Amino acid sequence: MANNILTQLTISKWTPRKISREATATVEQTYSAPKAGKFVKKLIDSATLRAIAAKDAEIRATHYKYSLPWDDMGTRIVPPSLVEIYIEKTTTLKDEFNVLVGKFVQEYPSLVWEAEFNLGRLYDHNDYPAQGVIKDKFGVKVVLSSMPDHDNLFAGVFTDQFREIARQEEESRIEKTFEDIRERVKALVDRVLINLKGDKNFHESMMEDVKELSRLIPNLNIFGSSNISAIGDALSDCYADTEELKNNDLVKNEVIARAELLKDML
Repeated sequence: MANNILTQLTISKWTPRKISREATATVEQTYSAPKAGKFVKKLIDSATLRAIAAKDAEIRATHYKYSLPWDDMGTRIVPPSLVEIYIEKTTTLKDEFNVLVGKFVQEYPSLVWEAEFNLGRLYDHNDYPAQGVIKDKFGVKVVLSSMPDHDNLFAGVFTDQFREIARQEEESRIEKTFEDIRERVKALVDRVLINLKGDKNFHESMMEDVKELSRLIPNLNIFGSSNISAIGDALSDCYADTEELKNNDLVKNEVIARAELLKDML
């Protein structure tokens, strides 16, 4: 396991929303509804800020795609065969995130001016960080580290009892990686069955997702589970050409049958 890499992802963003006590009090008094809720001001309306939020989601999705859960602190494990693509993709996305942040910082003064006009009496300049500060409200941080070799780490230092506790904890973490893979497959299989059984319109992306995940599973199966290997093979068998699925009921029914068998394995 010493060749596996641990990763931690932290993303920070400025949130352009704030509770207005004055507006909340007015609503409560007007409608005679004390403690009915809170009035939240939208401080800024920005397409660039929405793009930053979308890039945040894309970074997290990529982070989760190429890694597996490892501890309760958010640390994840990246298989050796996926380290290069993980670093490449997260670095590219981080750069794109920073470009959007730079654009937002440039737009910020005019956006604050627009907010003063749009919010009227709800506007409060104290809600808005200075332009020189706003950039520091955003950031993407990926911290990579080598996984320690527990056998060497514990040798001659801790008691046999402690080493047994550590071993059990490690086994629990390994099982979590298996469960993560199963959950990914289950979500995709459910999607396939819902679309094919319901005669709904579906796009080529669904079968491409089947192909991609089935190819990814051998890389994610870093602890060599025969069950996970079988699940990956069964998922691969669920792939079919999208046009055939649309035009050939025999092919569609065969994929449905294979997907149902796979679901039983999960």
